[in-house]
Amino acid sequence: MAEKFTATKEQGLAKSIDRNLSVNANAGSGKTTVLQQRLISILLDETLKVEPRELVAITFTRKAASEIFSKVVNAIEEMLQSNIGQRDLHSLLLRIRERLNSAHISTIHSFCSSLIRDFPVESGVSPNFIDLGGAEKIKLERDSINEIFTDYLLADDSNTLMLKNLITAFSKKKIEEMLRKILNKKDLFEKLNNLYFDFDEEKINRIAFDEIFSYLKENYLEVLKNAIEVFEGLIESELSGENKVTINHLLDYLDTIEELLNQSDLESLKAADIFDEKLESILDRLQEQKILTVNMFLNKTTFKKILGDDLDLYCEKLERFSELLEILKSFDNINLQNEMINYGKFIFDLALIVNEFLEKEKQELSALDFDDILVKTKKMLENKEVSMKVAKRFRYIMVDEFQDTNDIQYDIIKSLFPELNDATMKTHLNLFIVGDPKQSIYGFRNADVRVFRKATEDIKKYNRMLIQNNKLARNIRSGEESFVAENDNQSYGELGLTVSFRHLPVITAFTNIVCRSVMSNRDSEYDVEYSDLICSKKVKELQKFFEDGHKIINSQEFGSVKFIICDKEKKEDKENKISEAEKLVLYIQNLCATTDYKFSDIAILSRATTKFGELSQAFQKYDIPYVLHSGKGFYQAQEIIDMMSILKFLHNPGDDLSLTAALSSPYFGLEDADLLLISSVEGTTYYEKLKNIAEDETNNNLRIARVFGIITKLLNYSSRLNISHLISQVIELCGWYGSTAKSSGRAQIIANLMKLRQYASDFEAVGFRTLFDFVEEINLVSSEDVNESEAVFITDDNAVNVLTIHAAKGLEFPVVALFNSNSSNNFKEELYIDEKLGLMLKFPVYNNQINVFETKETPLLKLAEIKNTNKEKAELKRLLYVALTRAKEHLIITANLNDKKKNTSLFNLILQGMNLEPALLNTDKILQTDILQTYSEGISNSYELGFEIDVIRDISLELNNSNQKSKQMMMPAILLGEINSEVTNEVFSASRIMKFRDDIDAYYGRYVLGFRDDLTGGLKVIENEEGNEIREKISGMEEGTIIHYLMENINKWFVNGTIDKEKLQVLFDEVSVIIGKEIDETFKEKVTVEISNVIRTKLFNNKIESILSSKHEAEYNIPVLNDFLNAKIDLLFDNEGIFEIWDWKSNYITSKDEIKDLAKHYEFQMKVYAYLMMLLQPLKESYKAVLLFTKMAHPGAEDSDWTYEFVWRKSELAEFKNEIENYIIKIKGL
Repeated sequence: MAEKFTATKEQGLAKSIDRNLSVNANAGSGKTTVLQQRLISILLDETLKVEPRELVAITFTRKAASEIFSKVVNAIEEMLQSNIGQRDLHSLLLRIRERLNSAHISTIHSFCSSLIRDFPVESGVSPNFIDLGGAEKIKLERDSINEIFTDYLLADDSNTLMLKNLITAFSKKKIEEMLRKILNKKDLFEKLNNLYFDFDEEKINRIAFDEIFSYLKENYLEVLKNAIEVFEGLIESELSGENKVTINHLLDYLDTIEELLNQSDLESLKAADIFDEKLESILDRLQEQKILTVNMFLNKTTFKKILGDDLDLYCEKLERFSELLEILKSFDNINLQNEMINYGKFIFDLALIVNEFLEKEKQELSALDFDDILVKTKKMLENKEVSMKVAKRFRYIMVDEFQDTNDIQYDIIKSLFPELNDATMKTHLNLFIVGDPKQSIYGFRNADVRVFRKATEDIKKYNRMLIQNNKLARNIRSGEESFVAENDNQSYGELGLTVSFRHLPVITAFTNIVCRSVMSNRDSEYDVEYSDLICSKKVKELQKFFEDGHKIINSQEFGSVKFIICDKEKKEDKENKISEAEKLVLYIQNLCATTDYKFSDIAILSRATTKFGELSQAFQKYDIPYVLHSGKGFYQAQEIIDMMSILKFLHNPGDDLSLTAALSSPYFGLEDADLLLISSVEGTTYYEKLKNIAEDETNNNLRIARVFGIITKLLNYSSRLNISHLISQVIELCGWYGSTAKSSGRAQIIANLMKLRQYASDFEAVGFRTLFDFVEEINLVSSEDVNESEAVFITDDNAVNVLTIHAAKGLEFPVVALFNSNSSNNFKEELYIDEKLGLMLKFPVYNNQINVFETKETPLLKLAEIKNTNKEKAELKRLLYVALTRAKEHLIITANLNDKKKNTSLFNLILQGMNLEPALLNTDKILQTDILQTYSEGISNSYELGFEIDVIRDISLELNNSNQKSKQMMMPAILLGEINSEVTNEVFSASRIMKFRDDIDAYYGRYVLGFRDDLTGGLKVIENEEGNEIREKISGMEEGTIIHYLMENINKWFVNGTIDKEKLQVLFDEVSVIIGKEIDETFKEKVTVEISNVIRTKLFNNKIESILSSKHEAEYNIPVLNDFLNAKIDLLFDNEGIFEIWDWKSNYITSKDEIKDLAKHYEFQMKVYAYLMMLLQPLKESYKAVLLFTKMAHPGAEDSDWTYEFVWRKSELAEFKNEIENYIIKIKGL
């Protein structure tokens, strides 16, 4: 049972199950692996007798949940193969494998959804509720807000005046944004409701001043004392008498503030007369006299000679003085504070009414959004009877990426562990949370880094109580091992994973130097403690390096850090300046030309997407392939824009703009000359012009004729097909797969189109929706800038990856470039939300002198702004940590020193961490030293590590001839375009492989040139009543489409054991649109008899429940090599532990011998389907595939009369993989 996974002592501790645990895991420390191994250990511990259904593993994304499940399955499979001779263990592993599907490995959203569906009465939610998508939610919110606005503006009362004032001061759109922000803070909404329910303006004001006083005393009293000390020192300096008079005025003011803060007396503060613009005038004079700068720092020019070496010390003491002054200046508006509180109450009242309207609408739709599901679950679990029922289902709950949770999610988890609230309570549950607070970067998604610390303290408190009561040992048991706790924190369940298996020594040391320094300044409750990364890469080589007498690392073997700097621009250099983007691209070009690194080894990360356009231009200029994973939203992807142009035209044929855009897109591929030719023809609309030229017998433009034929069919389909099928028809009729076959960006495009099709399917599932509704929906979400990312994935294409830091979380690359690092985000919130103080905003005050509304800041608002700024600064530090720790071997940091807004930039943080002034960058190398801790083979050590950072300013294209990669091997520069000559992430179906195997010429025409199969070909010759030979109007292929469509929708026409002919007629009408021709009554009757025979067979009647309840036309895509294997399975169900795959065949046959012959032909296709099922459901031993020949069915038929069965063992299908891969390799060699 030896596992490949060799745990460190830290990891061994984290696998212990004798107590609740909180594990703080450094980047690259294998935290998810530990969770997986912990899960497996629990299942394998026969003394625990834990069933998979009693395990819960919650993570942040569906992808992560899927990966955890997959790795656990693979680990169990490996153990099965290596322990065949150990009967008891083998039996246990088999039992685990068979039941592993019952383990709850999912996102918090999926976990809560399942609980709500299991307890519909207790949750007050229909078990059939639907998930409300982002677009539908926005539409509901917008409609609700507009309706409330209309009611208020028509009422002509005090509310009308307040709303008008707000709209005048901020704009209607910003007020809408404020309301949405409140509505989407579900964790705070209830608390705000309680605050405003029994509204007491004075009470809130008292709370506000208490908050201001306590915050000022806690955070700024020392700052104030330092400032007083500085200015008293200046009085003793050689300043002029006039300057000293002004400084004395400031000191009087500051002394008064200090006295008031020490009194903490609201009435004294209100009575003070020092706020009547006195501070503003003093500060203005100090600036005029060049004592202070605009940023409230000492003017170094004035004091350089006066203070000499003491200047830096004086400046350091005034470091946060400007923040204090900003708050103090806001006291000029102290008398307006009550008015701001009233405006906050008014906005919340608006939000409350909007929320009531929304809840009513969602109840009618039986729909819940993501936050609703969490809120409903939390409320449901507040019922102790329900929470105990749920808790009894499980024994072990593990939560990955816990740093990305928030209060409401923790409340849900905690409700299952009452002992965390009340130590006298006891459940049988065990809680394990793991994450890295230093990687908490999703504040914009309501993640709250403080929750990790809160949960850790709860766990420690409970474990401490158990230890004190002798119910838990201080030492920690993990499996059969017992570990001596090194400290109280370990005994109480607070563990760490510090060893990083990702980074080379220089990357590890640099990250520690920078992040240890910047994270040690804990300015707010959102700052987190830093724990050093311990290096485990190249440790033996590093040891030998030092043993050989070296001190400074100058070898790339141990990693490197480089700065690429764009200096401040001089006027004379402006024309010849090389941009930051171009310098980076040139560096990458040289790196790949002179080393073994490929373009795909490199990732460029940026805080924002604003400069990605410059990167694109630079990549194209130097012919470097790249893939842009961030920045271009899903709705802005070109294939989505083009598809929407087609759908907009189909909805409104008079939309000339959409039609011309569609015709020039890759879907139709008309050239500019074609469009110009169409424009020259008579017609009111562009479609009429297209119709007229296409129907003109003298027209010999085959492209236009073909396009018109497709457009005509699509217009016919648009009123009869559902939207998702319509999208599929656009793709199919336009021969899109063939036209994009040679694009390596094809996989991305396919993913986006499939996402659009799924979006359309989900959109229709809510209720009766039309094409008009869908077009309006997409218009809405694209105009509202919904944060809907592309279906992004890292491909195997040899191209540089470009993405935001947020998108890169969880990824790693050999070489990482942090681009545009000196940029800042100076966005300021319009509205601040606090559970104690309510809503705070700059509120409008009418200025009679200039006849406009002005927005004013009160002390409370300024306090909220500073607290929010400190929160954002704390997250910026964590964002930097995430960026640096994506690099495995080499790190490149680019910065443009022209960017003056660098106070909140990543580069400024890096310089702070290195204790380096920008002026010191005027050198070629920067020496850094640090004590690096290492770990290898159970041995810990530490070294005083020195390394140099190269500072690069000038870059030219330098290709080393001895190691130069041939120019011919460089792919053309593209954006999600051609990267390799070989297509990757291509989709292969069983029928496609069979077509290649049986007829290469036919395959080439269909799949390479993009020719459609002729649905009208192969029309059968029959005799009519007069004995004359005629061709049937419906081809065999079309008949197959009809039969498949009817059997796919059997639930619609098979009613009470018989055929509902009216509903069957509706389906005939629908499928006639799909095949593009009318179906006559004679043929309908013939098909009706055929399906009637099918439903009267013994097989159908024996399996009727499975047929009606199972998946029809299920589509799957499974990775094979660098591509995908696709299957669309007619019918799939689990028959007593064996998966059955059914495939309807409508071939014209008359004997069982013909069945056998056709079975040989279809065997490959069915085996592909079975292979796919084996990959999707690896725990089964056998897989059955059944061919059902509908024309051989008759009432009472035995199975062998009309079906053919294939049964494959798992081992056979595993070997079949090689055959599939060989065919794909041959196809791609065409």
